[in-house]
Amino acid sequence: MKDIQYKTTKDFSEKELKDLFLSVNWSSGNYPEKLVIAMRNSSSVFTARDGDKLVGLINVLDDGIMTAYVHYLLIMPEYQHRCLSHHFRLNKYYYATKRLFAKRN
Repeated sequence: MKDIQYKTTKDFSEKELKDLFLSVNWSSGNYPEKLVIAMRNSSSVFTARDGDKLVGLINVLDDGIMTAYVHYLLIMPEYQHRCLSHHFRLNKYYYATKRLFAKRN
């Protein structure tokens, strides 16, 4: 395992979304073409990659003013004990707060 890289993106292949969702037994992984569209239409998507491999994802939906919530938080089982969710939470709250306050001003 290399260093995990975190970034915000909405660009995914059907295969990598399918692999991630099915790795945690989520049936949404059976509809990768819909997942690609859903991620593109989401407010924010944060990813964790080990090299080129998508190993984690958070999908945030918000109203642009006051409310944001996490719709998906997925981490491949073999990465679940590497503190990815802690890093995701910190980035998610920072980004969502910054985005919501920027829209208020």
